[in-house]
Amino acid sequence: MPESTLITKTVDETTCNPLKLWHDLGEPAYTTKEETDLIRSAAQPLVNSSIAIIEEKMANVRIVTRRNGVVYFTLTKRNYTPDRGYDYDKVLSFH
Repeated sequence: MPESTLITKTVDETTCNPLKLWHDLGEPAYTTKEETDLIRSAAQPLVNSSIAIIEEKMANVRIVTRRNGVVYFTLTKRNYTPDRGYDYDKVLSFH
């Protein structure tokens, strides 16, 4: 069956919330370089991926969001060309 790659980018009250991080740091008036870098990194959406099976030209996907969350998603055709010397599923089975 054909497969597609589902990429989601999530923004909600716990992910991509630099204001919350600044508050949790104690609301410093003057942040250190490390704190500034950390706060800036908290402004990035949460990115996830999964594989969707295409049946009859349709993909059945489920995207769950929090109350005030927003999810941007893309669904693109997956051309699976595995590396001959690497088996992703085998590596995961050891963990």
